[in-house]
Amino acid sequence: MAAAPNVGGSLLGLAAARQAALVDGRKVLYAASGPNRADIMRRILAAETGGDYPRLKQGRLTAQEQRVAQQLVQAPLLIDDGSDLTAEAIAETAPHVKDLALVVVDRLQAAPQCPAAVVR
Repeated sequence: MAAAPNVGGSLLGLAAARQAALVDGRKVLYAASGPNRADIMRRILAAETGGDYPRLKQGRLTAQEQRVAQQLVQAPLLIDDGSDLTAEAIAETAPHVKDLALVVVDRLQAAPQCPAAVVR
């Protein structure tokens, strides 16, 4: 799935990752060139608990949010938030992840392009 910026593509990818990793217990590779690991975890936590994202960003969690955060840490969710994220890097990594069920790529357009991929 690809989407223009600010139309909900990241939310859809996040929802798919949540379903696969937290509900189905399937392994997910979440590759993000925009948000960092902590931000992705906060977004998932807010979605799972209905929590207030700005409050979560301040590190203030309710007891329920703390329980869900603990489950999230244990979930089969691998997050790659590297600054050198490219389609080639994801394609090279994914086959080496045993039992991988889903790959979510968030904001690949934010990743730097390699010179060979530039269309002139």
